[in-house]
Amino acid sequence: MARLLFLHGLLGQASDWDQVITALDGDATAITLPRLAVDNISQYAEQLWQQLDINEPVHLVGYSMGARIAMHWLKQPWVQSAVFEAGHPGNGADAKRLAHDYDWADKLRKWPIHTWLEAWYQQGVFNGQTIDIDALASSIDPTLQAYFLRTLSVAKQADLTNLLAMKPVTYVTGECDQKYTRLAAKLPVSRHRIVAGAGHNIHASQPMALAAEISQHLSELT
Repeated sequence: MARLLFLHGLLGQASDWDQVITALDGDATAITLPRLAVDNISQYAEQLWQQLDINEPVHLVGYSMGARIAMHWLKQPWVQSAVFEAGHPGNGADAKRLAHDYDWADKLRKWPIHTWLEAWYQQGVFNGQTIDIDALASSIDPTLQAYFLRTLSVAKQADLTNLLAMKPVTYVTGECDQKYTRLAAKLPVSRHRIVAGAGHNIHASQPMALAAEISQHLSELT
């Protein structure tokens, strides 16, 4: 089976995927996303792909920001398929959303990290999500996450919807994540799966359920 390549979200790191990878029987690599000298997510995806120097078939698994990065790679010949967990395909330039992301980035640099995280997770997209703020705070690098918010903002992302039809794609959302569950109905993906009782971050709250969806996705490719 081709290798699985995992990409985390805005506040994540490679170890976020440990439980999912352990549950899967196959070759898998999770990467911690670095800071790169680029201006937007398209440039970031291109440069990161070059750095990874992939020369073998891979299946992509991405969460939120990581899914948005990975969507750019669907046009790469080595990419066989993808599983995306609540990633947005983009709408093109959006000044209002860009201001929103820049505001969160500024607050991240100024506020105590616990205060910022508590405010961040009050956003409606995280309904149904239980977060250990103390544990998460210890792993946050405010400078890096502020860079991600500014540079990789969805407001700087072209509409990648058409790319989702290029390869087999399973799009997974949590039942409580109404925003992305509604979005999924409009996307040209091969499968949309809803995980009962889960919120936006399925791999954190129900890693075995997400692992099962990945396994099912891979089994339907053969």
